[in-house]
Amino acid sequence: MVLVCGYYGFGNWGDEASLEAVVRAFGSDRCTVATADPLRSRHPHSVARYPSVQFGQALEKATSLVLGGGSLLQDATSLRSLVYYVSLIRAGQRKTKRVGLVLQGLGPFRRRISRAMVRWALRDVGHLSVRDEASLALLKSIGVRQEAILGSDATFALEMPSEQKTNIAILSPRPWPATDPASAFTKLAVKMKADGLEPCLIAMQANEDLPLCRQIAQESGCAVLGPFETLQELLRAFAQASAVVAMRLHAGIFAAKAGTAPLLIAYDPKVSALQSMLGLEGRLSMNGFAPDSLIDAWQAHWAQQTRLNERLIVSAASAEQRALAALEKAKSFVGI
Repeated sequence: MVLVCGYYGFGNWGDEASLEAVVRAFGSDRCTVATADPLRSRHPHSVARYPSVQFGQALEKATSLVLGGGSLLQDATSLRSLVYYVSLIRAGQRKTKRVGLVLQGLGPFRRRISRAMVRWALRDVGHLSVRDEASLALLKSIGVRQEAILGSDATFALEMPSEQKTNIAILSPRPWPATDPASAFTKLAVKMKADGLEPCLIAMQANEDLPLCRQIAQESGCAVLGPFETLQELLRAFAQASAVVAMRLHAGIFAAKAGTAPLLIAYDPKVSALQSMLGLEGRLSMNGFAPDSLIDAWQAHWAQQTRLNERLIVSAASAEQRALAALEKAKSFVGI
């Protein structure tokens, strides 16, 4: 049995999709999932992720411990979060389990102690794959000697539903300090309507994004899609969209999987890494982010949407193959 750990059960669709990709690769009957909310993660074999009798028993029974997908080793969220995941790795190692990190995004590490903790935790890890070149370079820069496999995000391994494209344009904002995404996305939605599109908002992490999405919807007159009961429902929405503007990483990945080149707003290095991986143009960062800059970027992007979609075919297919290959190697490591 493989004990799979990550940022699961918190209502983040990107992390739940990463879990789905890992569990599908390993086989659900071979996995126990540590999650904050077993009902939300919808896995038949789930245990509470926080220190508990259940979790301890699951670790004892497991032959392998896997941290699957996401950006788990970073201290931008908090140092406490990093300590938690490092402690999981070390707990598995103390129990002499096979410990692997699968298709991880690494960093940022803003503290010296964070870099030291990660270097220490990864020294005896049996399997390590990362989702982008930036994570690979960061590992080397902090002195991690463990060999790492370059893959892509785990969600690239998922199959997208086949849907007819519509005039829907998906907007995926998130709150960000010292910026005004509400004003920027509201003006963008109004512009999209004038261009003949139907802008719709999706909250990729409801507890953080939904109030912002509702504010934008109220001010612009567009709709908030959802709530989605299943991952497939969410993926169908992305499959139907002709345009996607996203701050959230996995909104961009789902768009790419559906053949729609997204306009990404790089609030975090992981979004910049995705832009580079997919060869996307028109990079927009949070530095100097303003309504006019988003409108200008959107107009330039939309004017070449068809060409960008064609270019995306090769890079998205390559990302999918790297994710599938890395998951196959992870399966071999855990003995499946």
